[in-house]
Amino acid sequence: MKSLVICMLMLSLPVLLFCQSAPKLLGASTSALGNTDVMATDCWAIDGNPSGIANEPLSVGISVDNRFCESAMSVKGISTIIPWGITRVGLLYTHFGESTLSEQHMGLAFGRVFRKVQVGLSAHLYSRQSSEPAVPGSHAVAFSVGVLLPLNDAIHVGIATDNPIAMYWSGHNHELLRQRITIGIKWKMKSDWSSYLAVEKLTDWPLNIKIALDYSPIKSMSLKAGYSSEPSTLHLGTSLSWNQFSFIISSLYQTTTGISPQITLLWKSKK
Repeated sequence: MKSLVICMLMLSLPVLLFCQSAPKLLGASTSALGNTDVMATDCWAIDGNPSGIANEPLSVGISVDNRFCESAMSVKGISTIIPWGITRVGLLYTHFGESTLSEQHMGLAFGRVFRKVQVGLSAHLYSRQSSEPAVPGSHAVAFSVGVLLPLNDAIHVGIATDNPIAMYWSGHNHELLRQRITIGIKWKMKSDWSSYLAVEKLTDWPLNIKIALDYSPIKSMSLKAGYSSEPSTLHLGTSLSWNQFSFIISSLYQTTTGISPQITLLWKSKK
């Protein structure tokens, strides 16, 4: 099993290094919705669209993304939103991988509502370690900005960008951190139905189109499904709420890598 894990890490290393080694931990709810993180409005928005925290109450979340059902490829994290007057402060910590290849990420975000427009800014510190001599340890810093605005009561639009001013990993390789811009729209079609559409462009990567549906048959439960085109991925999930707690499970499926389940536990104080 260990040799299989190492083989998977080596095969996926070029892609992983290109996207800061570790995949983003966006929470099971956003994962189930095709990773339409530009429209996310919980404590995991810190690493998606930081403006998503601007109107949220005190919140704490923990999440585990078991990539390819291999512990060596999993991402684990904790995040929180802390109200500070009319500003929201977000804190995030994630850990990817094991000794063969690991990465830690710390994020700090600020969000605020100006009239009806939500604006957010986040800073990120990345630290990468590896037992492989070909991948030396290194560090990097970057920032993200985002906006969420309502067009009317039913339609909201979001835009976010990561690393808009090119930043690089430390070390002689001068490796560029991922640059990204994403635009999305959420349409609340009915009281119990919402749809999502987002487009995302990564540096030197094909345009990624994401679509999703969210259906709430009862107030305490929602069913979610999504699709993203690059790579072609099917997303499914469900959310169960009780008082101030939400338990969300999701899974994504790719034909080449199989199933990647994710679990999130979220607590929100009453607004």
